[in-house]
Amino acid sequence: MNRTEDLGIGLAIAQRLLNEGCSVMIADLALRPEAEATTAKYPHPSSHDGSPSATFHKTDVTNWFPWEATVKSFGRVDIVVNNAAAKDQVDAAVGSYHTFNVNTIGPIRLAQIAIDYWLQNHEIKGNLLWVSSMGAYIHSIQTPFYFASKAAILSVVKSLQGLKQLVGIRNSVICPGPTRIRDYRPQYDNGNALEIMMVGSKEAPVIHQKEVQLEALYPTASSMGAGTKAIDFMKMIAEKGMRSTC
Repeated sequence: MNRTEDLGIGLAIAQRLLNEGCSVMIADLALRPEAEATTAKYPHPSSHDGSPSATFHKTDVTNWFPWEATVKSFGRVDIVVNNAAAKDQVDAAVGSYHTFNVNTIGPIRLAQIAIDYWLQNHEIKGNLLWVSSMGAYIHSIQTPFYFASKAAILSVVKSLQGLKQLVGIRNSVICPGPTRIRDYRPQYDNGNALEIMMVGSKEAPVIHQKEVQLEALYPTASSMGAGTKAIDFMKMIAEKGMRSTC
């Protein structure tokens, strides 16, 4: 994967997906020049049958029409990368926290839409990748809202850890520090958290990578263990979808 300091995490992931043969909808407030170069390299619709393509849809995370636009453009959605992030300005309006709207509420709502879509289209094996932050594990009085917003995402991913086992939807999160990251791996798909941090120096970087299994957080059993109602609940979701009122 290319250096994220040159591309940004989202664009680096998009380029990797395109290189692997996936078509990509880039949803953002605007396209930066490097993203424009990517869409120009992979025009949509593709000039060759079966070739990957990329297109852009101007998106505010409070607006969900891009999902419909993506399905209309490509026919189906197999992978969702929840990568939006922001911080509030010092003069932000009282009572409105853009950090939580963009970093937390938006990704959670997109995940709900994606999961519902995959439950209605069982032939598609969904893949949900969240981008949180090492800030989800640490605390600072300087940026408490940002760290809290990322910690909330980590908690949601762990709460959804039964998706693959019970309905076949892969679900995982990466927690990068202020550094470039490697691409995510196929085995990270069941509520795992992948922590990545660059140590050393910019001239001689060393990538430290650690996978945190969800089960490590529980002394004797995972949250899907015997004695919980989680399995019955997920079976109901698998059978009836998220739209059931039962």
